[in-house]
Amino acid sequence: MKNSKKIAVLGLAGLLSTTLVACGGAGGSSDGKTELTFLSWDSAEKVQPIVDEFQKENKDITIKVSSPGDANKYIEKLNQDIAIKKIPDIFQMSTGTRIEIMKNGIALDLTGKPFMQGLDKAGVDMYSLDGKQYGMPLSAWMGALIYNKDLLKKVGYDAPPTDLAGFVEMGKKLAAAGVKPYMENPTVISGSFFPMLGGYYHKQGKMGEKDPFFNGSEDFSTWKPVLEQWDQLVTSGTIPADMVGTSDDQITQEFVNGNLAMLRSGTWDADKFKSLNYGVAPFPGVEGGEAFVGGGPDSPFALSSALAKDETKLKAAEKFMTFLNSEKGLQLQEKNLGKNISSSNLKKPEMPEQFQQTWKDYITQGKYWWPNWTKKGSEMEKYVPEQFQLLEKKEASVDDVLKSIQQQWDK
Repeated sequence: MKNSKKIAVLGLAGLLSTTLVACGGAGGSSDGKTELTFLSWDSAEKVQPIVDEFQKENKDITIKVSSPGDANKYIEKLNQDIAIKKIPDIFQMSTGTRIEIMKNGIALDLTGKPFMQGLDKAGVDMYSLDGKQYGMPLSAWMGALIYNKDLLKKVGYDAPPTDLAGFVEMGKKLAAAGVKPYMENPTVISGSFFPMLGGYYHKQGKMGEKDPFFNGSEDFSTWKPVLEQWDQLVTSGTIPADMVGTSDDQITQEFVNGNLAMLRSGTWDADKFKSLNYGVAPFPGVEGGEAFVGGGPDSPFALSSALAKDETKLKAAEKFMTFLNSEKGLQLQEKNLGKNISSSNLKKPEMPEQFQQTWKDYITQGKYWWPNWTKKGSEMEKYVPEQFQLLEKKEASVDDVLKSIQQQWDK
């Protein structure tokens, strides 16, 4: 589509100058089945077995799954669907899109629905507005530091240091040994900076309602002491100079091939690491902060508000939501998607052994953080990585980056 890039840049807020009337596809199909569309955050290949199992039990319902790929592409696709008023019957929200979606009548009110039982309260609260619940979060995520034990041992370490100065020193030793120290996907908001920022806020007693930026009491200047220290990863070569332009898949492959000592990942990639001797650790704490991980509720399932006008499709969609939050549906998500299930409807959740201690020490103790944009979510999740890439390429200073982000926020 010629204008697809323009639409994506405008973001959700720009597309929604007026409240939208969401328009889903037609409910019927040529074989007489009720047909639903599902835009999935996870890859269609991984989600299809879950849908297949549901369709075995509900032979009168067909679900067409699509998935555009990574987080940015997903948000772009959802923005485009909203712009042309062809919202999928079933989709998933994110921290970057939730406010606009809930405010503008795009998602159906799920308050009091039977399938909303057993959910983690923190997750439900994040995707609620004015006392109404719009998202069904079934799992939580943890973005942590995954490290190759054998490569670290070569330079004298059993695990990554939990302070940034020690971490950078280890990075220099790895680089001197011909090993790339650490990489993360540069096209999305930094998986290492934000845990470091969270660890700084936590140490300063500024979490939750006291978070100095997201409660509006301060601006992006609060990031400066952390971003200046994070930049040491770049200037020291701990983050290789050629990381910009490298895809998530390429980074993962470098790790699997034994060329990369550490990357930011989670249980969603655990199957790829099976052949490696690896460990899981928090991100190091900056001076004035502490070691932390990224984390929060996974993108919740939501229903298009257009379904309220089609009783047949609505009932079919609610059946699918019920299945997703059932013991069988949750087991399938855990197995096929690598999800850390937070719904109490799964009686015996499992997690790869390597992740368990870090999950226990950080996620269950509230030592995790991720930006919770109060406005312009789609725009900021595209703009902030672009500014960080300038920093990584040494084309902008910390002050330049923060000033530019602030200007984008204030527009």
